[in-house]
Amino acid sequence: MSGAGAAELEAVVRRLAGELSASASAVAKVAADSPQRAEALMRLPRQVHEVMRAAVAYERAVGMTWEEVGRRFELHPDTARRRYEPRTDGERWAAASEGWGPSMRARQLRMAAKVSSRGLYLKERFPETTVRGLIVFGNGHGRDIFLQLAYDAVLAQQPDLAPDAQTVAAAVADVDLAGINAAFAPLDRGVRLFLAQEPPTLWQDQLKAHVAALDKATGPAWQAGRGLVAYYHRATSEYTGVGGYPTSRGFPYQGACQTLDAVLVAGAGGHAPGSMVRLRDGSRAYVLRVQWWGHDGGPDGYTLLPHDAGGAVDIRADQVLGPATTEDAR
Repeated sequence: MSGAGAAELEAVVRRLAGELSASASAVAKVAADSPQRAEALMRLPRQVHEVMRAAVAYERAVGMTWEEVGRRFELHPDTARRRYEPRTDGERWAAASEGWGPSMRARQLRMAAKVSSRGLYLKERFPETTVRGLIVFGNGHGRDIFLQLAYDAVLAQQPDLAPDAQTVAAAVADVDLAGINAAFAPLDRGVRLFLAQEPPTLWQDQLKAHVAALDKATGPAWQAGRGLVAYYHRATSEYTGVGGYPTSRGFPYQGACQTLDAVLVAGAGGHAPGSMVRLRDGSRAYVLRVQWWGHDGGPDGYTLLPHDAGGAVDIRADQVLGPATTEDAR
């Protein structure tokens, strides 16, 4: 990054640190039993996180490796990267692939290019993170396997969504990850729409029927599907939980939907889960989920979490102006 860019980041760090210091001083002056004190205290952790994220962005801009950042902030390098890596999809993927050799990149291409391993590729591409204390891209009980099961079910219903084998092979030969994802886009969208069915019992019943069909298969088909069948039964089987009440592991539904949203946004445009956006009313919010109403085109709507406080809200896509910038935070 240029010296000017690093200088701008340093100014952002100083400003955010000053705001944090002012907030801490303000909290000390508010009566202990005041509702305003509780609200101010709840804002402090978010401000601390913003200062840390900006500080790490500056350290990276001046050439520090993740190992050096980890030592500076007394964190394991992987923890530092997972917690403070850039928010945009392109930057996140670039950071995740930093330092990979040819064999690792080849592994990612192979995983992305096969339906049976695409769930694992997507899980690694979009690691679990948090916004305002809420988990985004949550792994839950096997996010990658749940995605694989959903892909398998959708292909059984709509085999025409399978990517063209020659196109995928050519993209792999050209080391073209974007080409692979473009070939898979119709299937990715089909799986996302499958999981978007309302009420949820629609996709749940279809998934149950697909697992029953896999369980009855014989020969190679049974061998290929037995891992998915076992996963499904583990996820849905009841057991006695805390307090003696029956429960089950369930599926990492939100994390899977957010993962598909992110890879679709990378190709169709829009804003991925976990990113911060600026709205027409001047406010800022984090994207939690993307709403897709058809088999092509960009996002139709978003489920957003307001930046400062409040619960999730659904809005039309045209109410989002674009990514939030450091200027919006001033």
